[in-house]
Amino acid sequence: MTNLVRRAQLGDREAQEECTRQGIVLPCQCGNEFPTITETDLRGIEIRCPSCNTTFTRDYYSTGRGELGRVRTLEAWNTRQAPPIVRCGECKHWHKEHCARGPSPCCTLQTPADYYCPYGEPKETDHENV
Repeated sequence: MTNLVRRAQLGDREAQEECTRQGIVLPCQCGNEFPTITETDLRGIEIRCPSCNTTFTRDYYSTGRGELGRVRTLEAWNTRQAPPIVRCGECKHWHKEHCARGPSPCCTLQTPADYYCPYGEPKETDHENV
């Protein structure tokens, strides 16, 4: 990963614009560095992560077809807001070294408190005045 890509992922607007000018597709939020950009016949232009299957689509009406549509879609992908980083110990699904968001309700996943997953949701905080 280049310094330019790192800066873009951290929200540096100039770096995001430069990545778009160079045709660089920023890594997915799951960490996969190789999302693909394709033009579909019906829906529009799509960026898809082969790792987590996240799909980011812009229709032809809003982007246009061909190179212009690809650039507009890439610009929207590269400047999307990053999700908040929630460590497992700060997540509402984490209970004493396991994540309750297992593959099914009866399963749990062993995770350390400092582990990170892209599905973390912050715990509710009590905002009472003391």
